[in-house]
This record gives sequence, C-alpha cells and structure tokens, in this order.
Amino acid sequence: MHNKRINELADKFLYSGRCLRAQTIFNHAEGDSHASTLDHPSLTDFNLLTSSMICFYLETMSLYSDVITKTSQQWHHVVVAKISSEFLSLRAAEKVARDGYPWLAVPMLRNSHDRVVILSSCLQEPENFPIAVGIAHGNRCPDRAKQMRKSYEQTTAARMTGRESGLSKECRSYMQKVDRRYDEETHPALLSFAQRITAWQSGGGLPVVPEFDPVGFAMFMTRHCEVSWMAHRILPAIQPRGSTLPDEWKDNWRAIDFACQELVRVMRTPDGGDVGSLIIEFVNKKFPFNADTVCRTT
Repeated sequence: MHNKRINELADKFLYSGRCLRAQTIFNHAEGDSHASTLDHPSLTDFNLLTSSMICFYLETMSLYSDVITKTSQQWHHVVVAKISSEFLSLRAAEKVARDGYPWLAVPMLRNSHDRVVILSSCLQEPENFPIAVGIAHGNRCPDRAKQMRKSYEQTTAARMTGRESGLSKECRSYMQKVDRRYDEETHPALLSFAQRITAWQSGGGLPVVPEFDPVGFAMFMTRHCEVSWMAHRILPAIQPRGSTLPDEWKDNWRAIDFACQELVRVMRTPDGGDVGSLIIEFVNKKFPFNADTVCRTT
C-alpha cells in the first residue's frame, strides 16, 4: 500500500514535470539571492573575510594532519573535532543565509554561539572538558553525565556573559538583548514571521520563494562576524603541547584576527548605536587566546 501511494505521487508530480518546474523556480530564486549577497557593495568586507577564514581553516586542518605529531593528551583529539565542527556549522549557516534563508540561519548561529562560549570556558579550565561534552562518566551513567553537563552550561553562562563575568554593564546588557532577540527566532520564529506578514500587508505579496532580505541578512551577518571571530580565537588550541604550527601560520592567524576586530569595530545598530566595541570587549576578555595558544587538556 505504501509503495502504491508513493508511485501515485510520483506519477502526479515527479514524472509529469511539475516537480522539475518547482525545483527550477527555487533554484533560480536561491541563485539570485546568493548573487545578491556576493554583489552587494556593503557586504564586500564580509565576503572577503568569510572567504579568507574558511580558506585558512582548511589550510589549518591540512597542516594539523601534516605537522602535528601524535599526542598522548587524553582529550586533544576531541578538542580538535569540536573546533572543526564549529567551523563547519558556521559554513552551513552562511550557505543557508546566502541561498535566501537568513532567518533560518539565525537559530544555527544562536546554537553555535553557545557552543563556542562553552568551548572557550573549557579551554581555560581543561579539567571541566569531560563534563562539558557530556562524557564525564563515559557510558556508565549517561543520565548523570547529562545532568552535570547542563549544570556546567548554566554556571558557565553566568561566568562568561552574566554578572560573574567581569564584563561591563553595557556589554552584559547587549549580550542579553541579542540572545533574547535570537531566541525569538530560534523557537517561535517571530522575527521572520513579522518580516513576511509586513511585506504582505504593505502590498508586496507574501514571499513564497527565497529572496535576498537585507534586514534578515544584516542580522545574520552581525552575529556571524561575532561567532566567526570567537571560533577563530580558539583555533590555535588544535596545537598540542610540544608541537606547534609554523610561524607563517601564526602570522596569518594574527592577520585574520586583526581583520575580524576591525570589521566588528564599525558595527552599529539600525539607529546608529555602537555595538562593535561591546563585541570586542566580550571577545578579548572571554577568548584570551593567541597564535601561541596550545591545548592544555590532560
């Protein structure tokens, strides 16, 4: 019965050419949106930096395989896998946003932000790394490991972005405001709904295919720059103790780190408010890593 129904659908939509027409429409819409993000003058610096960062990440992983010797550090390979995962997550979010779905990419960045914050905390307190990744008790007690991980995430949030963080009141307020705004899209999708219903009510029609949305992409771009810089800051932790990457790699890491800071520095809210200096304060205080940073897991 199941196969018969599937075959009926195939005859009605797939073999009749209706699916091909629909796919063609979406392919053209996604392609137009992607071209807009690449050609828009105000996105030039963002495009150059994101391209450079993904290139540097790939070169880094290649060097890691060629240069870094086998290490006896217990959690080092887990750290490398976690860092690599975050760069792939950022790349996935960027692809989704460029194809005309920036609002769908926003929750991806919300989750990436939280994971990178946790990872930064672990790199500074390596004894907590097994707890943070949820394998403190191995397979012996998964429920206990999960409980410990959640508790660690809560205390880490207070220490990294809350009252115990040492950040200025303005910086903490900004971080909380941004998190609340992104949560509005992560769970009930209120922001994207508001954009679509506004476009419809203003006579522009209800968007039914992806298109370049300057508001949505601007919101995506701001957090992508922030989280990308955070991820770049922890990248040197792929270096185990006693075996580091070449000086040329370190020089390139510093160049990208400086470029990230300068791009963030000029960021403003829609009404002209300064957010760049607040992001810089957060990254410099909570991601105190440099090109010489090594993984300190035992």
